[in-house]
Amino acid sequence: MFVSLALLTLAPAAPPESPSAAARAAAVVAQKARMPNRYTLRLRVEGRVPDAPPPAESAWSWTLHVWRDGKKFRVDHFDAQYTPPRPTEDPRDRHVACENCEREGYGLVTTVLPGSPPVLHLVQFHRLGTWVFDRYCTGFDWRYFGLSNASTCMYQRLHIAADYPKLFDQPDVLTKSDKRGELPCLVAYKNTDRIDRSIWLGEQDGFHPVYFEDLIKAGGEPETRTTEVSWQRTAGGHLFPARVKHNSMITLGGKKCAFEEVVTVTHADFDSPIDPAVFTVAGLGLNENQVIGFPDLEPQDQPRWRNGRIDYEAIDRKPAEAGGRPAVLDGQAAPAAYPTQGNLTLIVGIVAGVFAVGTAVAAVVVRRRRAAA
Repeated sequence: MFVSLALLTLAPAAPPESPSAAARAAAVVAQKARMPNRYTLRLRVEGRVPDAPPPAESAWSWTLHVWRDGKKFRVDHFDAQYTPPRPTEDPRDRHVACENCEREGYGLVTTVLPGSPPVLHLVQFHRLGTWVFDRYCTGFDWRYFGLSNASTCMYQRLHIAADYPKLFDQPDVLTKSDKRGELPCLVAYKNTDRIDRSIWLGEQDGFHPVYFEDLIKAGGEPETRTTEVSWQRTAGGHLFPARVKHNSMITLGGKKCAFEEVVTVTHADFDSPIDPAVFTVAGLGLNENQVIGFPDLEPQDQPRWRNGRIDYEAIDRKPAEAGGRPAVLDGQAAPAAYPTQGNLTLIVGIVAGVFAVGTAVAAVVVRRRRAAA
């Protein structure tokens, strides 16, 4: 009995059980949740559908500059290239959308056009929920980018923080150790009659996903959907994707086509404070004399952006006795309902119909300018 106890005392302890794939996935989500909901990103987005039937585009790319600070969210879209070229798109144009800018519950959209003298274009204000601000699939929480086998445009429909760990906690999910290239990985996989799924978690990247693969067997001919992710660490120590490459199939004109999307993150900052001016009219970098679109004002009554401020004094209006609005005289205060240089938060009452007319007028101007170029 004494010998047995001695042997038990000297026997090595069993190694601690390694965390499950679900636990590792939950740790990754927790790391993302700790990242500040304030960031500045610069992205290059490239897409290809080589077999796209005309008139669909076979390739496109653009650059996005994204700022978020809590509820305030701004996206600049520029340097856009399309194959075949879009006749109404100029890569020098900069499209801007900004939500909860100047006043919570409102957003603004505009296009800053190049040229000398500059072509006028409306800055349009809208109540959130009455306008589609997210033209370029940016309206999601970018802290969780790279945690899904989906294209960028699907992210706003996903609930990654809740659903990503659940992928690993399903019944019949198996795990194994393997290498992807030279990278040691923990692979979680599950095969069913409808889909074969595998997710490769890189050990050197804190078990962040580096490769997704779904083989979809339901609905006829099998389809493969993959996403490959490479991770980078920001100056503040936050892991964020340097590059995400997604491959899948899409349907265009009744034809199934191979689709490839590559998002390259050229700058990611989750630590630096954002200049509040980014979310103001003054911070948009507007052209001198650019039109500012406000509710209940006719096109000829819209103020201009001049000398770093919204200028109401130089509006060319008909005299009041001729049926027009009274002019705002030099030195006279602007209408209280509209922003002034010291009162930029009083934007109220957006009327979408007025801005639809303004957009059409601006589009005609743009087409004429480009036709003359």
